[in-house]
Amino acid sequence: MLSATKKEVVSNHERSIDHIGWKVSDMDAFAKKMKAQGTKFLVKPRRSGNVILAFIEGPSGVKIEVQQVLEN
Repeated sequence: MLSATKKEVVSNHERSIDHIGWKVSDMDAFAKKMKAQGTKFLVKPRRSGNVILAFIEGPSGVKIEVQQVLEN
């Protein structure tokens, strides 16, 4: 059973579950679409090894990791 709260929902940053993550097939297209929608980027897309990753702020301050795994 779900219940509503009248209290403000706080960010999950640095809590027991810090963030969730999603894979995308094209980070450039994804970032362009999110920017057009006004999504806040906590970390702009950057390459780390064979992954391009970014962090965005989702609903209610939820931190979301987005990554594109590059082919070798």
